[in-house]
Amino acid sequence: YRDTEALRELGVTHYRFSISWARVLPNGRAGAPNREGLRYYRRLLGRLRELGVQPVVTLYHWDLPQRLQDAHGGWASRALADLFRDYAELCFRHFGGQVKHWITIDNPYAVAWHGYATGRLAPGVRGGARLGYLVAHNLLLAHAKVWHLYNTSFRPMQGGQVSIALGSHWIRPRRMSAHAIAECQRSLDFVLGWFARPVFLDGRYPDSMRSNLSSLLPEFTESERKLVRGTADFFALSFGPVLSFQLLDPHMKFRQAESPSLRQLLSWVDLEFNHPPIFIVENGWFVSGTTARDDAKYMYYLKKFIMETLKAIRLDGVDVIGYTAWSLMDGFEWHRGYSIRRGLFYVDFLSQDKRLLPKSSALFYQNVIEKNGFPPLPENQPLEGTFPCDFAWGIVGDDVPVSYIHHYINEALKAHILDGVDLRGYFAYALSDRSAPRFGFYRYAANQFEAKPSLERYREIIRRRGFGGPGGLGAPCPGLLDDACPECGLSQSRKALLAFIAFLLSAFVLSLCLLFYYSRK
Repeated sequence: YRDTEALRELGVTHYRFSISWARVLPNGRAGAPNREGLRYYRRLLGRLRELGVQPVVTLYHWDLPQRLQDAHGGWASRALADLFRDYAELCFRHFGGQVKHWITIDNPYAVAWHGYATGRLAPGVRGGARLGYLVAHNLLLAHAKVWHLYNTSFRPMQGGQVSIALGSHWIRPRRMSAHAIAECQRSLDFVLGWFARPVFLDGRYPDSMRSNLSSLLPEFTESERKLVRGTADFFALSFGPVLSFQLLDPHMKFRQAESPSLRQLLSWVDLEFNHPPIFIVENGWFVSGTTARDDAKYMYYLKKFIMETLKAIRLDGVDVIGYTAWSLMDGFEWHRGYSIRRGLFYVDFLSQDKRLLPKSSALFYQNVIEKNGFPPLPENQPLEGTFPCDFAWGIVGDDVPVSYIHHYINEALKAHILDGVDLRGYFAYALSDRSAPRFGFYRYAANQFEAKPSLERYREIIRRRGFGGPGGLGAPCPGLLDDACPECGLSQSRKALLAFIAFLLSAFVLSLCLLFYYSRK
């Protein structure tokens, strides 16, 4: 009841949650279901129906029953595909009448690569690349069997849709060369295309993987290709720091740079996989575990991602059908534990009642949902204007990307002009990028500093004291010897002219003296 009240407070239309395989079938097999587990999910679905919230249900979110890991080696065995199908059939039979969106497996990249190859995630098997690719193959076969089960036996009566949630990063070339662009494509192939191409295109792995991993990558048989191909009713996309900036294997970047650009990823998915409807089933950011309810950083990224989603729809024609912020409340974050927070609602983990308290981001998200986006209100538009004459402009250490400075300063200007905030100064991050994460105004290379284009942008904003419009400057400030003070410039010009005339007179007098001297001599 506590969780669903938070959903009611937000005003969401959809809620994504996972059914725990181990909670429903403790031994992993469909013969002896846990009745209390089934009853719990029926109550949850009933409460969602009362609130008018549509469930988006994930069948497997990395919690394999321990007995299946012990008996079969987990997803390393093909036997898991049939066992997963049996578990899915139980869920479809008990809950399918109330569920219209099913997710079979969450982020198979993380399961296969970090569950069985590197061992960074559960079950912690360090089996190397060969085992990781084998597990991925078995996951795809398991997903496909569940999709066909639903398509044949449950879709005619229940009318739902089934997909697989694929996590991805976005990558950009360090240099605009054909080779670097090809490496970016390869990076996306090795993470997202690994699972998306077999499902959405032709039942094969990407060519770049097949040509580089011929001795490690399993091959789909002809019957497996037919089984896997076309087994998704929409593209379920996960995008955020868990994969992009924490779990993405550095070797899969191919020396290119990551970027938190959701809009570009949406366009790439749209073009690469024949314009599928895209449901963003997981997106957000995180803050430090010590952060309480004022989570400005999380709220900033949330606004950025939702705005990029809107741009992808309106400007790029991408068919995005839904957006899911991750996550509802603070909780245990797999390999990060309680050291970070990702929830819209704050939880005091040391309290007895574990109440959910809305953060700044929850209030923001609630407002976005209520308005269904960003209507053309003043606070949503770029603002032209200037800061006070005594406004302090500065710079400090090394933290926030300078590409955001324009937007940060404009938001500060809105606070000053629209909201009446007594804002006295702004200090930008950062002076140089000699150390990570390289967000400075000066690029450090070959033992010397080189100014970036962002430096000129910051200098221009300071010169104008804000955003004065095309070619415009703010009102003159007394005592400032710059372009905003025309009288000062005129005075300086007059002084220069007088000095030049004095120089000419001095030269003339000196010339006369010399002529007089030599004529007498």
